[in-house]
Amino acid sequence: MTFRQKTIFGVAVIEAILLVVLIWTGINYLRSINESELIKRAAATLTLLSRASRDAVLSTDMATLHDIVNDAISIPELGYVRILNPDGVILAEAGPNLPAHGIFSADLDYASVDDGSFDTAIDIKESNTRYGRLEVGILTSHIDNVISDAGSSPA
Repeated sequence: MTFRQKTIFGVAVIEAILLVVLIWTGINYLRSINESELIKRAAATLTLLSRASRDAVLSTDMATLHDIVNDAISIPELGYVRILNPDGVILAEAGPNLPAHGIFSADLDYASVDDGSFDTAIDIKESNTRYGRLEVGILTSHIDNVISDAGSSPA
């Protein structure tokens, strides 16, 4: 192999390595952006639903709680919504992806999702008094598809 061929081969190897690093960095950036957006969306959803359900929880207005839960579940990204009283008794719940056996386990981040649903919760409070709890599962299928599409090569 001549010096010229070695040089061309060396440059090609360096370019290939840099391309792999660039692709890997891009996919990780895409993943981290989507994960942070999921967490922000979950926090906003929890805040809005807890505020919307606070008065109904305080007055134990079951009809309104069921309406809130059924309206919320019409959002395609929500797998389930559940409202509980302070003792853990379910006041209202809806959704196709309710936790198995009614057991709720909050996910700390996207990496801890093991059931296709980012599970998160917030206390329903008024004047620092806890009157209930709102549990929500946000489906991660959209993020999973975006990340897998970015990682796969075009056909």
